[in-house]
Amino acid sequence: MRSQPKPRSRSALSTSFFPDKAAIVQALAARYTALHSQKILAMGPEIALLPFSDVLALVVDTNDQFFADYPGYQAIYMQMQATVPELAAIEEAADVEIIDATADFLSQRFPGLDTDHYQVIAMVIVKSIGTFLWLSRSQPPDCRQRLLDETKRLVQSYALSYWPEQG
Repeated sequence: MRSQPKPRSRSALSTSFFPDKAAIVQALAARYTALHSQKILAMGPEIALLPFSDVLALVVDTNDQFFADYPGYQAIYMQMQATVPELAAIEEAADVEIIDATADFLSQRFPGLDTDHYQVIAMVIVKSIGTFLWLSRSQPPDCRQRLLDETKRLVQSYALSYWPEQG
């Protein structure tokens, strides 16, 4: 009687096919993060012509559309962040880039505050949008849309408390 080969465990199988899983995940995360930053930063100078509340809504919508278009981004960060600590560093570096760009945009559009104040306001805006959009992705469609609307309302109310729109 022939002996049957021992079945490999799932983890042993994945390790043999993907010996450096962390490097693969890091590379994917870096790619998605760069793409996300490009989408946000590519909104261009034409947004300066829009009312500020519309700019804020556009930022929320652009982020949400990115998450919808690239579900792998969410899968990597939501499921792998705890097991691959380097992902937090990649995401934080991207956030810093977007926060800096947001602070620059705000300082050009609304001069008068010190640099640190713009950085803090930008951080609140960027981190609020990111947090609520992550939360919205795990909700049923009707709740997700309500969360998106409330995220816009929250960010607009916060930012417009500094710079009320005229007219």
